[in-house]
Amino acid sequence: MFTQSDVALNGYPIEYNGKSYKNFVTDNQIAVAKILQAALDMGNDPILLETGINKHTIGAANVMLSLGVSLEETILMMSNPAIKKFIEKVDADKSIFSPYSGKFEDTLSREADRLAGITKTKLTPSGVANWSKGSGLQNIKGSNFKVGEIYATKGSEPTYFKVEKDLETGKLVASKEQVSPNNTEEVKLIKSFLEFNQVAEEIKGIIPVIQMDNSMPKNNADLRRSLEAFQKMRNGETVDFTPLLERPLLKHYEQVLELMADLEETHFATEKGSYGAEADNNMINQIDAAFKKDFSKRNQVVETFNRMIAQGESNVSKPASFEKRFVGKVKDIIEYMNTGGLKHHKDHFNELYDLHTANNTEEYNKLNKEWQDAAEASGTLSEYNAELKEWIDLNNKILSSIPSLDNMFLKSIIVKENKDGTSNVIPD
Repeated sequence: MFTQSDVALNGYPIEYNGKSYKNFVTDNQIAVAKILQAALDMGNDPILLETGINKHTIGAANVMLSLGVSLEETILMMSNPAIKKFIEKVDADKSIFSPYSGKFEDTLSREADRLAGITKTKLTPSGVANWSKGSGLQNIKGSNFKVGEIYATKGSEPTYFKVEKDLETGKLVASKEQVSPNNTEEVKLIKSFLEFNQVAEEIKGIIPVIQMDNSMPKNNADLRRSLEAFQKMRNGETVDFTPLLERPLLKHYEQVLELMADLEETHFATEKGSYGAEADNNMINQIDAAFKKDFSKRNQVVETFNRMIAQGESNVSKPASFEKRFVGKVKDIIEYMNTGGLKHHKDHFNELYDLHTANNTEEYNKLNKEWQDAAEASGTLSEYNAELKEWIDLNNKILSSIPSLDNMFLKSIIVKENKDGTSNVIPD
């Protein structure tokens, strides 16, 4: 799929062994298949152990092969003692008894210092400066600083300092010389491994999308994970996934997932008790109570919600704000039905809407131009345009939300104003 859609790395290519790797290729498909088969057959034939490919490295190995690195070079990297030692450290850091995070980047920071012969300290940069100005680094309890050696401050992004002896006082102090760890060959190798691994981790995040198995998400968690995968494809850091988003099947799949998400939200909105602690002031429960003798009538409520959700009328991710907006919209709809249409306090807005509804474009443009000129003269043109659009959109949404002005369900409910200033939709 990657090669068919010309998927490539974002930005600069990965440099390894004097070569640049940016585009995904099909050259090593057989090698990738062999590695995956060997991983599945580990119980019967543990030959994969000799290659250095394991649960920590298989992702990076597959990315290397997919980008065109030869199988021999891939195995040489994974079986390198520096990589093996690094993976052992990562595994140890993941232990519940370890004070470290187990993240590759954090382990690299410490391993790079070890490989470069740098000693990690418990000092902060300001602590190093204060002890150097004070009694000297040699007076720190439990320390064993040596002249000429490089040390690192604590933290995942340490600063480095070289220790020297002050000739006047005899104190051990941090040299003013700017120092940094030696970028040894082992460190370079580990950094190359991490670059390939970062690509693997990003690809892993979109697997719910690119590995469709002829079935849709089975629960809300799977659905959200699939939708998040599409978002990750749009925001790829190491890989440019945008060509995949142009594939017709993936476009259709995302549309279906969004419809499923709407259905989940609709079910939430129409389910009795969905509002938790707000149940005492819950329009759904109040209507439900009124329908208890004939529960089938509750379907009218559900159908109305479904129609509003499908038309983008309501957002139920936050129930309290949804309820408040819903009551206001129902109030507008009932007023629209009872009066034959909403009335704006500005008469020319009502006239413009009537012309818009009648498709009288010439008269609409003529009248609108007069009011636009007046608004521009007073410096309120943008506000005028926004208010007119909002007014026309409101009326159009109401018309799209009801099948007819003779809607029996809407005629059977009213908006009740409460003493605390809130409102509820209740049966009439």
